Amino acid sequence: VLSCDNLSENGAVTQSVVTGFASLLNRRLATWIEENVSFPNTMVDRIVPSTTQADIADSAAEGITDGGLINTEPFKQWVIENSLLANTPDWPSVGVTLVNEVLPHETMKLRFLNATHSAISYLGLLCGHEFVHAAMADDLLYRFVDSMMENEIAPVATVPPESNLEDYKRSILRRFANSAVPYKTAQVATNGSLKLPQRIFPTISQHLDNGTVPIQLTTIVAAWLVCLTDKSISAKFDDPVLPITIESGCHGRDDLLGELAFEQRFTAALDARFQQLQQLGCRATLQVSAGEN
Repeated sequence: VLSCDNLSENGAVTQSVVTGFASLLNRRLATWIEENVSFPNTMVDRIVPSTTQADIADSAAEGITDGGLINTEPFKQWVIENSLLANTPDWPSVGVTLVNEVLPHETMKLRFLNATHSAISYLGLLCGHEFVHAAMADDLLYRFVDSMMENEIAPVATVPPESNLEDYKRSILRRFANSAVPYKTAQVATNGSLKLPQRIFPTISQHLDNGTVPIQLTTIVAAWLVCLTDKSISAKFDDPVLPITIESGCHGRDDLLGELAFEQRFTAALDARFQQLQQLGCRATLQVSAGEN
């Protein structure tokens, strides 16, 4: 049973649900499943923007009418835990990567690709860019996220042995700059309160454990908070915490920052970045950040 979603440990979760339900029906059935069915953990990666009516119209003009149409980028990746049983297809022959453990690949995707996607979305919104590829065409933003991966994410990252980190970083920048995949910054910014604790907070925590404060990653958290509290920007995306933040403000709230809210070195830097973004604006703040790095 192979999962095509990006839920963490999707195979293990599916196995638990299926065998748990089966055991309520018939213990012998549950035992048979445990002995004869595998539920590999998987990771998928492919950028899929929201479908527009223009996409559907373009396809119809080429002779294919499909109301459920989706557009995707050329890149695709599917990593599967090699716990497959007999009589399985030759997955590697069609580009699937079979590995002993999926978690390192999932972690690398979260810390590099997803973190950079969130970074370019919040900074892009603050700098007035509607689409990710337009934000990537902004030299100041491009250099910021490139430097962030090189100087703040890579030094504390664990990379799977099957991966080439330099190639992976270059592919991220190339994919996000693809104008044929018009991914809205607001779409990526949606649900940041659920995404950032996975994508960015762990890397910040690693830096703090090492005695350093990652200024660029801190800038991204500050940009997210500014987007939440700016009604003209927050109206463009959804987040479970928006009703709270609009009414009472969000800066420094424990329920947004988790354990990082108690790290004074981090919150002091966050205060400074939050105020700079509000008072100086996005571009001036990034220029200050570039000077500090």
